[in-house]
Amino acid sequence: MRPQGSASDMLSVGIDLGEATSHATIFANEKAETFEFPMDSTGYATLKERVPQDARIVFESSGTAYPFFRQLRELGYTDIGGPPQGAGLDREIEEEERQGRQPEAGEAP
Repeated sequence: MRPQGSASDMLSVGIDLGEATSHATIFANEKAETFEFPMDSTGYATLKERVPQDARIVFESSGTAYPFFRQLRELGYTDIGGPPQGAGLDREIEEEERQGRQPEAGEAP
């Protein structure tokens, strides 16, 4: 793990999400690296291998944003700026998951 430094020393990663393949660009004061990865377990393993846990990860709002946000959390990333109101994603996802575990009316728990 890299030592903590100033904000200018920290890595930022911008991700252009795609349904099948996404593109990541790593910045450390300037563009350092660009790579693509498939949106599956192999691709997520590649992302985890190439992007340090303390990097700031940002991505646009799209149909794959919420599942991708969940996957980043499962991989251990915590500095995630997703769609607008990104900070509210945690609460929205927790609410969705809580509602998803509740039985439908008339259904046995």
